[in-house]
Amino acid sequence: MNFLGYLVLRFWIFLLFAIVTSPVPLALTLLAAYFARHDSLESYRWILAFPFLLWLYGVGWMVDRTASKMILQGTSLVSSTKASLNEAKLFLAFLPLIGGWFVSRKEGDDDDEKNSR
Repeated sequence: MNFLGYLVLRFWIFLLFAIVTSPVPLALTLLAAYFARHDSLESYRWILAFPFLLWLYGVGWMVDRTASKMILQGTSLVSSTKASLNEAKLFLAFLPLIGGWFVSRKEGDDDDEKNSR
Protein backbone atom coordinates (compact mmCIF):
# COMPACT_ATOMS: atom_id res chain seq x y z
CA MET A 1 0.00 0.00 0.00
CA ASN A 2 2.85 2.33 0.72
CA PHE A 3 4.23 2.00 -2.84
CA LEU A 4 0.80 2.48 -4.40
CA GLY A 5 0.24 5.56 -2.23
CA TYR A 6 3.63 6.87 -3.35
CA LEU A 7 2.70 6.50 -7.03
CA VAL A 8 -0.69 8.18 -6.56
CA LEU A 9 0.94 10.99 -4.60
CA ARG A 10 3.55 11.48 -7.34
CA PHE A 11 0.80 11.74 -9.95
CA TRP A 12 -1.11 14.43 -8.04
CA ILE A 13 2.04 16.37 -7.17
CA PHE A 14 3.10 16.22 -10.82
CA LEU A 15 -0.24 17.68 -11.89
CA LEU A 16 0.07 20.42 -9.27
CA PHE A 17 3.65 21.34 -10.22
CA ALA A 18 2.85 21.16 -13.95
CA ILE A 19 -0.07 23.56 -13.48
CA VAL A 20 1.96 25.94 -11.32
CA THR A 21 4.87 26.00 -13.78
CA SER A 22 2.71 25.87 -16.92
CA PRO A 23 3.78 29.35 -18.12
CA VAL A 24 7.15 27.87 -19.09
CA PRO A 25 5.91 25.34 -21.69
CA LEU A 26 3.16 27.75 -22.74
CA ALA A 27 5.74 30.45 -23.47
CA LEU A 28 7.90 27.93 -25.33
CA THR A 29 4.90 26.88 -27.43
CA LEU A 30 4.08 30.49 -28.28
CA LEU A 31 7.71 31.14 -29.14
CA ALA A 32 7.76 28.07 -31.41
CA ALA A 33 4.64 29.33 -33.17
CA TYR A 34 6.30 32.73 -33.60
CA PHE A 35 9.40 31.07 -35.06
CA ALA A 36 7.20 29.06 -37.45
CA ARG A 37 5.53 32.21 -38.80
CA HIS A 38 8.84 33.85 -39.69
CA ASP A 39 10.84 32.13 -42.38
CA SER A 40 14.17 33.45 -41.11
CA LEU A 41 13.59 31.97 -37.63
CA GLU A 42 11.93 28.68 -38.57
CA SER A 43 15.21 26.77 -38.60
CA TYR A 44 15.83 27.73 -34.94
CA ARG A 45 12.69 26.06 -33.55
CA TRP A 46 14.61 22.98 -32.54
CA ILE A 47 16.52 25.06 -29.97
CA LEU A 48 13.31 25.33 -27.93
CA ALA A 49 13.40 21.58 -27.26
CA PHE A 50 16.25 22.03 -24.74
CA PRO A 51 14.37 24.40 -22.38
CA PHE A 52 11.27 22.20 -22.64
CA LEU A 53 13.21 19.05 -21.75
CA LEU A 54 14.93 20.95 -18.95
CA TRP A 55 11.51 22.01 -17.60
CA LEU A 56 10.17 18.46 -17.86
CA TYR A 57 13.22 17.02 -16.10
CA GLY A 58 13.09 19.69 -13.39
CA VAL A 59 9.41 19.12 -12.67
CA GLY A 60 9.94 15.37 -12.58
CA TRP A 61 12.89 15.71 -10.21
CA MET A 62 10.99 18.05 -7.91
CA VAL A 63 8.00 15.67 -7.87
CA ASP A 64 10.22 12.72 -7.02
CA ARG A 65 12.04 14.52 -4.20
CA THR A 66 8.85 16.05 -2.77
CA ALA A 67 6.88 12.80 -2.84
CA SER A 68 9.78 10.90 -1.29
CA LYS A 69 10.02 13.37 1.56
CA MET A 70 6.27 13.27 2.12
CA ILE A 71 6.06 9.46 2.20
CA LEU A 72 9.32 8.61 3.96
CA GLN A 73 9.57 11.52 6.40
CA GLY A 74 5.85 12.17 6.85
CA THR A 75 6.11 15.90 6.20
CA SER A 76 3.52 18.18 4.63
CA LEU A 77 3.46 19.25 0.99
CA VAL A 78 4.70 22.75 1.81
CA SER A 79 7.63 21.67 3.97
CA SER A 80 8.57 18.89 1.53
CA THR A 81 8.52 21.34 -1.37
CA LYS A 82 10.68 23.81 0.55
CA ALA A 83 13.16 21.05 1.39
CA SER A 84 13.24 19.93 -2.25
CA LEU A 85 13.83 23.50 -3.43
CA ASN A 86 16.68 23.88 -0.94
CA GLU A 87 18.15 20.62 -2.22
CA ALA A 88 17.85 21.81 -5.82
CA LYS A 89 19.50 25.09 -4.85
CA LEU A 90 22.42 23.16 -3.38
CA PHE A 91 22.84 21.08 -6.53
CA LEU A 92 22.57 24.11 -8.81
CA ALA A 93 25.25 25.92 -6.80
CA PHE A 94 27.80 23.44 -8.15
CA LEU A 95 27.15 24.23 -11.82
CA PRO A 96 30.14 26.00 -13.40
CA LEU A 97 28.63 29.08 -15.04
CA ILE A 98 25.47 29.76 -13.05
CA GLY A 99 26.37 28.25 -9.69
CA GLY A 100 27.14 31.64 -8.14
CA TRP A 101 23.51 32.67 -8.53
CA PHE A 102 22.41 29.97 -6.10
CA VAL A 103 24.98 30.38 -3.34
CA SER A 104 23.48 31.59 -0.09
CA ARG A 105 25.26 34.62 1.29
CA LYS A 106 24.76 36.04 4.71
CA GLU A 107 24.92 39.76 5.40
CA GLY A 108 28.39 39.50 6.96
CA ASP A 109 29.87 37.74 3.90
CA ASP A 110 30.48 40.90 1.88
CA ASP A 111 34.28 40.71 2.30
CA ASP A 112 34.81 39.75 -1.35
CA GLU A 113 32.89 42.77 -2.57
CA LYS A 114 34.78 45.14 -0.27
CA ASN A 115 38.17 43.75 -1.25
CA SER A 116 37.44 43.96 -4.98
CA ARG A 117 37.04 47.75 -4.92
